[in-house]
Amino acid sequence: MSKYSIKRIGHRPKTENNNNIKAVYYRETPNIIFVNSAEEKTALQKIKPGYTILTLKGNIEHLFTISSQG
Repeated sequence: MSKYSIKRIGHRPKTENNNNIKAVYYRETPNIIFVNSAEEKTALQKIKPGYTILTLKGNIEHLFTISSQG
């Protein structure tokens, strides 16, 4: 049994049975804003200085999904 001791494997994480949980782990959200035009980029750079603003090239908007964290 010593190979299964707390010293050997560490404390077990808390378990919870909850149907309302949306995720177990959220990654840090990067400070990036995607825009469709250079005009949008210029306008946002003035009011969102802490963000990296990238212009989408071509018709790739359908590759992105807007979602929220529950």
